[in-house]
Amino acid sequence: ANFVPAPLQRQFSTYLKRIADRHSDKGYMYLQHRGGQQRIWEFHNRLMFEADGTPFVMGSAQDVTANRLAERRLREQRAAMEAVNDAALVGLFHTDSDGRWTYVNSTYERICGLHAAQAIGGGWLDAVHSDDRTRVALEWAHAAEGGGRYRSEHRYVHADGRVTWVLVQAAPIVLDGVVTGHVGCVEDVTARRHAEQSLKRSEQRLRTIADALPAMIFYLDARQRFVFANAAYERVYGGGRSVVGRYARDVHDPANYEQRRPWLARALAGERVSFELDQEIDGATRCLEFNYIPQRDDSEREVVGVHALVLDVTQQKREEARLTHLAEVDPLTGLVNRAGFMLRLTRALARSRDQHTTLAVMYLDVDHFKQINDTHGHAVGDALLQAFARRLSASLRSSDVAGRLGGDEFAVISEGVPRREYAAAVAAKIVTAMRKPFVLDGVSISVSTSVGLAFGTGSESAEAILGRADGALYRVKQAGRNGYRAAE
Repeated sequence: ANFVPAPLQRQFSTYLKRIADRHSDKGYMYLQHRGGQQRIWEFHNRLMFEADGTPFVMGSAQDVTANRLAERRLREQRAAMEAVNDAALVGLFHTDSDGRWTYVNSTYERICGLHAAQAIGGGWLDAVHSDDRTRVALEWAHAAEGGGRYRSEHRYVHADGRVTWVLVQAAPIVLDGVVTGHVGCVEDVTARRHAEQSLKRSEQRLRTIADALPAMIFYLDARQRFVFANAAYERVYGGGRSVVGRYARDVHDPANYEQRRPWLARALAGERVSFELDQEIDGATRCLEFNYIPQRDDSEREVVGVHALVLDVTQQKREEARLTHLAEVDPLTGLVNRAGFMLRLTRALARSRDQHTTLAVMYLDVDHFKQINDTHGHAVGDALLQAFARRLSASLRSSDVAGRLGGDEFAVISEGVPRREYAAAVAAKIVTAMRKPFVLDGVSISVSTSVGLAFGTGSESAEAILGRADGALYRVKQAGRNGYRAAE
């Protein structure tokens, strides 16, 4: 034992006794090389005997420093990989070539509700919802046997009854052209599924409301493609079929689309627009009111689409026309009343001013009308006014406007008079027409009329030109009635 350093002599003697008792010993020695490096030796010592029974120890040792360091690095890598896997936000798993699961991370345990030992092999199927289990097992078996990719969305049920929706994806591990297993991930998509279901319910409610509204509603994206349309719109323009996904120019006939296109362009440029169009629907002409509302992106900079509300306002327009008729038409004669006449005269003067034309205004009444009322009664007087109005209208052009201003007073607007002589001839025609007796309820009544005539080019108000015509009428009456005269 002279080779043993003096400080280790006692320990070495103790070691030899242990070998004598145990007959063998093995292990690792950590030594410091002469160069200063630490080395690891694996030794194996065994008690042997000479032929004469003298004991001796035979030992072997091998420098395993490199192997031990490699093993340590491998353990460190495995530990690091497991830490990474367990820190992942998705569940991870490995399988063998038969599709049996050999590894799951801790995230997977939390998602499915099983411990790793329970999930290994085919135990993971126990966590799958009973309504999904058969489908999932068949799909997984098909992927494992064929060595293909796998994707499935299904449910896990935890021990406490909580249901988790998951998206499972796996890809094959290919080594030298042979599939040796699969690696995959499991993503908890419960929140997404709930959000999708909530959105779907909201969309269903929206569609129910939209389909129940007495209006056509739709939404176009920036490329004028339908994203949404309610039942009323699809009935009229889609023939009862969905228009979603189709472009506006393909849904409408060319003429119809061209009517809407300028308004649509303005809405896509960011302007809120409203307009009306007449269109034939179900064999009848309808008046439609369109309202286009631009939809901007989150930055409020770019228009990404247009919301549209289309209302059938035909009945409303008819009612407006009826009310206008009541407000502007004389109920006895059917001619416009004073309010309607003054409105039309104002518009006619504006056109004359813009077009540099001349118009004529005639103011006339029934001569001695009071005597007719006193002699024959108001019923006959009313009948006379009605007949007078018909004969007056028959003496005018279709473009002329005749009105009853009140009592036995009437007025006429004649636009675009080429010469003043033409209007004078019409006034003379009216005077002549009224001289023919009126036969009312078997009673023949002879009357005459006086006409005052004024000309204008739009430079004065309706009241002013009518006043001048009234002044001319007054002078006719002073001259004996039954004639006409133009204002100075």
